[in-house]
Amino acid sequence: MGKRFSVIVVSVLIGALLGAAAVSLLTRVRGGSRGNGQLVRGHPMQYWLDWLDSDDAARRAEAAAALPQFGAPAVEPLVELLGSAHPPTRDAARDALVTLGPAAVHELTAALDDKPPVKQILALEILQRMGSGAGSAVEEIAALLEDPAV
Repeated sequence: MGKRFSVIVVSVLIGALLGAAAVSLLTRVRGGSRGNGQLVRGHPMQYWLDWLDSDDAARRAEAAAALPQFGAPAVEPLVELLGSAHPPTRDAARDALVTLGPAAVHELTAALDDKPPVKQILALEILQRMGSGAGSAVEEIAALLEDPAV
């Protein structure tokens, strides 16, 4: 009976390990909760967001080109990166948001009230670069320009 019990225990442990590995693999392939499981160039959104914060300029440029392909789900994390302490990351996020265009206007308009000021300035710059695509932000921009603190 002892040998039979050991075989059962080992079988259960192997099954549990295989199940955990399958869940981990599926989560990684689907990209976790960001990007709705969409992959761009074979990678989930978080992969590209991590590359956007890289010290390697080529990686940042590749990420800035890949992230807009996720569409609207990429907007919020990119707007958050406008407040990064790493200027190259902020610039790469800015470039990706400009490419996203009107899909980013709502979040960028909300960022006009955010701190740090660099985030506000970049949001304003992006909206300006979008031109007529940022038309829905005109009132918020006008109010910001009238604010003596800005």
